[in-house]
Amino acid sequence: MADRRIHQLAGALYTGKLDRRDFVRSMAALGVSATAINLFLKGAAAQDNGYATPDPESLKPPTVAQPCEGDGCWGAGREITIQVIDASVKVPVDEVRAEFEAATGAKMTMVADPIESAFTKLVDDATNGSNTYDGAMIAMQWLGELAEGGFVAPVDEMAGDTTGKYPAYDLSTEPESLRQLRFYGGQQYVIPMDCDGQVMYYRRDLLNDPAHQEAFKAEAG
Repeated sequence: MADRRIHQLAGALYTGKLDRRDFVRSMAALGVSATAINLFLKGAAAQDNGYATPDPESLKPPTVAQPCEGDGCWGAGREITIQVIDASVKVPVDEVRAEFEAATGAKMTMVADPIESAFTKLVDDATNGSNTYDGAMIAMQWLGELAEGGFVAPVDEMAGDTTGKYPAYDLSTEPESLRQLRFYGGQQYVIPMDCDGQVMYYRRDLLNDPAHQEAFKAEAG
């Protein structure tokens, strides 16, 4: 559907500038199939039922850690540097930076490194003794090499803490496939932080269309 007019009509439908009857009439005039028109209508219906893209402001994490006082500020006077992979991954940490600093008394600095060079910089930092990074948001495929090299420390003590000294989290809320990524050699090295959600869409009408199936077979050889 490369015709820009189709997308303009869909946008008008979704924003309420065009009613369903006029939308169907206009799309039919452009030669759009009834099946395709119905998909747009279903999308509009889903939006009407509250499935529209949520307001980002409503997705901000709730405040969990309370500001520290006096001797409770274990990080007072400290500066902590965290390596993150590129600027986009840095966003969730930015959202809780002020809360972390208020709860610990420490100042947090983040260094956003491109994923192509982040692993090398992290290992170089550990091996040459510069110790620029106090923590890192690592790619999970790095864990084996980091653990074998002694460049990362297990977090079993923090994960099993029941005294309230460390923030609580529940690994059982994650799918087993993700939980396994937090461990190496039977020890936990990673705290849940970020994972990707990937979605595949498909055209059911095309998959059920014999002509399309034959054309696909012919093209695939």
